[in-house]
Amino acid sequence: MLLSISNAAIIISFVLLFFLNKTNRANIYLIIFFLINSIYGLGSHSIVYSKSPFWVAILFINTMPLYALSGPILYFYFRTILNGGDARLRAWDYLHFLPAFVLLLNVIPHILTPFDYKMEMAEEVIRNTSKVIMIDQPLISSKLNFAFRPFHVFIYIILCAVTYFRHVKKQHESLIPTFKIRWNRNWYFIFLLFLFFTFLPYLIISIIYLLYGAVALSNQFVIMTINVSTASFFFSNLSILLFPKELYGIPFLGKLIKNLGDEQSEMENDIHFNKKASSFFLAPQRLTEISEAIKEYLVGNPCIRPGFNLTQMSLEIQIPKHQLTYFFNDHLKITFNDWKNEIRITHFMLLVKNGQAINNTLESLSQSSGFLSRSKFTNAFKKSQGKTPSAFLKKLNLD
Repeated sequence: MLLSISNAAIIISFVLLFFLNKTNRANIYLIIFFLINSIYGLGSHSIVYSKSPFWVAILFINTMPLYALSGPILYFYFRTILNGGDARLRAWDYLHFLPAFVLLLNVIPHILTPFDYKMEMAEEVIRNTSKVIMIDQPLISSKLNFAFRPFHVFIYIILCAVTYFRHVKKQHESLIPTFKIRWNRNWYFIFLLFLFFTFLPYLIISIIYLLYGAVALSNQFVIMTINVSTASFFFSNLSILLFPKELYGIPFLGKLIKNLGDEQSEMENDIHFNKKASSFFLAPQRLTEISEAIKEYLVGNPCIRPGFNLTQMSLEIQIPKHQLTYFFNDHLKITFNDWKNEIRITHFMLLVKNGQAINNTLESLSQSSGFLSRSKFTNAFKKSQGKTPSAFLKKLNLD
């Protein structure tokens, strides 16, 4: 089973790579995360099940520095997807790679040994897996190394969860009703949940192993914990298949709409709809359903995608366009374009307050917030805030 899960994750990684484009750059990190987990799964399978000295010699110890990358890569994925799709690393981000660098230094002596020696060691490990923690390493003992990965990744899972829920709170504190988690729609929450139940049991097993040695691994509780971890590993890898928009890119129903005339046509539709508003009505229950659907939809920051429009939104949340228009114009008392621009401007101001204006130009930040031109951004910002973006930055610096 472990082999099948690992191979499936590799296939999913190549699917993600094939559909990678400028609208879903965050998936670069997801691809790397899946591949690292696959390598770990293949290494474990080669030791426990296939007992192939060749693969153990290649995947055992040599790949340990990679495992220290999975936590940071997971964090970069969540940070990118929640902050507008900017996948670039900042200078301080490289500190996240420090543990991987230390582990690399730790295994370099082994990497430089002849392959024949690695084969002998692999055969010894296959005969007695408890010898894994007896192999000498200069900086960090194999025993501590064994426990490092689940602890390290688990810390990053908690960090990603905090980042995710803080984003949800900020995104919706002034827009539409209370956020509700729907398991069949929210990829980010489901993915984190499966990862939690993958690495928490793994962490418990590692602690037991450190305290009581390899003999404790035959305990029924430990065996049950291993099964829970393996099952969660399976679902964490394959769960993305239930979310085609994440797997194939956003939007799933076709290429990103790039026609700059769409915004104008939407404004005309708003005006046209206002003329007919008196003959159309949505029940309060339906308005609540639309509110909740939009609430969940906003988690992925769709409004800051270039060219995002009402047609796209209607297709992606499967709510008729005329109902959305009524919801914005008559229920929220705001046009779709003004609503969209308010979210984009809020995102821009969050970027500025988080220090992004230090290393990025005003135009770059406006593009990261979804505006296609400087003039549209400036006009929308003045309409919303009563001042120009430059005046906002100047006042912020003075304060």
